[in-house]
Amino acid sequence: MKDENEAGMNRTGMAMALREGRVQEGNAWKNVPASPGDERELERMRAAYEGESEPIGSVPSPASLKGLAKTALQMLEGHDPKAFIDRLGERLAFERSGIRLYELLIGKHRAAQSPTGEADLENLIRIRNQELAHFRLLWDSLEKLGADPTAETPAADHAGVKTMGLIQTLSDPRSTFYQGLDAILIAELADNEGWRMLVELAEGMGLKEMAAAFRQANAQEGMHLEQIRKWWEGLVREEAGLAEAITA
Repeated sequence: MKDENEAGMNRTGMAMALREGRVQEGNAWKNVPASPGDERELERMRAAYEGESEPIGSVPSPASLKGLAKTALQMLEGHDPKAFIDRLGERLAFERSGIRLYELLIGKHRAAQSPTGEADLENLIRIRNQELAHFRLLWDSLEKLGADPTAETPAADHAGVKTMGLIQTLSDPRSTFYQGLDAILIAELADNEGWRMLVELAEGMGLKEMAAAFRQANAQEGMHLEQIRKWWEGLVREEAGLAEAITA
């Protein structure tokens, strides 16, 4: 069974070769930059690139006449539906990634190659299914607004990039169940904030029915966060040998 805290021959630290480490440390102060200038030149270059670059995608126009009518109505009321559609696209992309994260964590639990603590398969599957239901809710909400749920909005693109590292962590066969749980905790923290903002936007735009559905999803996400946090804390305490002391 895997244990990320197991002692082994880790050669990454300089303490493994003290003499060579001191030589390397001394050489670091002797090195002369290969080119003139400092980090400010790099900042100026990045600023120039940012000024020349295009935005990360765009929010597509509604695909139907009905959608166009709804969009025009919102604009007349002083709201910008494009921003709302972008946020819906973001949550849709994030929920899709969330489903994949939980599928990977379920796989690690079933494989039983590392400690799983108090985490149980039934609750993991239940959370995965709720994430899938949230994905469908967002898909239907975009269609109701006349938007295309298959289109990748700028915020959706950004969400995909943000979750890449989390998916890589869980899909790595070397990572343990705890490390996967740690990655999902990061995702749940972000997901809770995203749903909270989505509820506020829907309410502000007068979409009461949609806001109520989002509020229910947000409540479920809050329960997901608490459950994942409980399992995560339990494994940390178990690994540190503190479970009995803290329980007492």
